[in-house]
Amino acid sequence: AVDAELVPIQVTPAELANHVAGADGLITTSQPVTAAVIEAMPNCRGIVSASIGFDHIDLAAATARGIKVANVPDFCIREVANHTMGLLLACVRKIPRLNADTHAGKWDRTVFQPMAPIHGETMGLISFGRIARQVAKRAQAFEMNVIAYDPYVDAATAADFGVELVSLEDLLRRSDYVSVHVPRTPETINMIGAAELAMMKPTAMIFNTGRGGVIDEAALAAALRSGQLAGAGLDVFAHEPIEPDNPLLGIETAI
Repeated sequence: AVDAELVPIQVTPAELANHVAGADGLITTSQPVTAAVIEAMPNCRGIVSASIGFDHIDLAAATARGIKVANVPDFCIREVANHTMGLLLACVRKIPRLNADTHAGKWDRTVFQPMAPIHGETMGLISFGRIARQVAKRAQAFEMNVIAYDPYVDAATAADFGVELVSLEDLLRRSDYVSVHVPRTPETINMIGAAELAMMKPTAMIFNTGRGGVIDEAALAAALRSGQLAGAGLDVFAHEPIEPDNPLLGIETAI
């Protein structure tokens, strides 16, 4: 056992620096660990992100101070994969709309349409890491075809999971459902913008349980409002908590 005192803190991001001055280490899930927070911890030797993603930690500032940063690469893999399928089913089966209508005393069967079956349709996975591989298993259990785009994975590895590796453009054009699982890095910010969304079928839906900022939210809102896309299920946003003027708010086909 490590002879250490564990001090839980529940503060806003702006208040964090004022509460960590004496810390030898810091464990966080999503709280931003900025350069100012790191500077406020002169004795800090390690920062742990109790999650897979670590884009909320200023790695450059930590490195400059010689502070080691670690993450938990197998955190909530199945739970996130399950949530992806939950969002897909909620969108395809129109569960939130039908539930709200029923509670409000409405009984309009026209809102069901269109409601396609998902068996035989194509799920496209952007990134084929641990979570995406669990999503693939679940999509296959629903009798869906699964394709994936990941420049860091070889075709043989994807084939081991019964998944075809394709280009990003091919994935966007072929998929009925696109599920995004990339981390947020300079390479992936807004990697799905207006041009990419325009490649998708008008009946297609997109899901993001990875990181906010990977899909251009203004472009996605425009595609949903115009009917260029049939729906979206989002667990993450570019700014969290979601801002009240986010263009996706109020769009019925966005969950």
